[in-house]
Amino acid sequence: MGLRNIRQIIGRWAPPNENDTGAYVRTVAAAVGVGPEDRVNVHEYAVLRPLVLAIIKHENGQQPYTDAEIDAGLVLAGVEPPQRPLSQSRTIKGARVAVGASLAGLTTETIRQVEPALPLLQTLVQVAPWIVGAAALAGTGYILWARIDDRRRGLR
Repeated sequence: MGLRNIRQIIGRWAPPNENDTGAYVRTVAAAVGVGPEDRVNVHEYAVLRPLVLAIIKHENGQQPYTDAEIDAGLVLAGVEPPQRPLSQSRTIKGARVAVGASLAGLTTETIRQVEPALPLLQTLVQVAPWIVGAAALAGTGYILWARIDDRRRGLR
């Protein structure tokens, strides 16, 4: 089709005889962060997503779709959102809690074996397994919830 900039894209489907095309072009170009005549690559997520959002808002006067719905549509169009590092995922955050709790449990058991003479420390050591177990379960529960929530929102 040869549509290489915002003016061409908007002009193709929003002709001036039916729209204030100039205002439409300026609004969408500003949302994308480019000039109306600047060349854009609509196969890039960073360009297509704000373009789609601006067009939807202009056409509807509001944004009726969730971020997950927009991203799912872009994926269907062959434009994948950038992947965030695995270390920032909710699954890994939950795993950190579960592993931390397990390590605390090992530490507690070591203290129990080494320091039987301190009564206050022994009292804490007796309660610690329950606290550690609860933290490990909470971390595991968070991992499961994050995966279910991602699937519900249409994410991977």
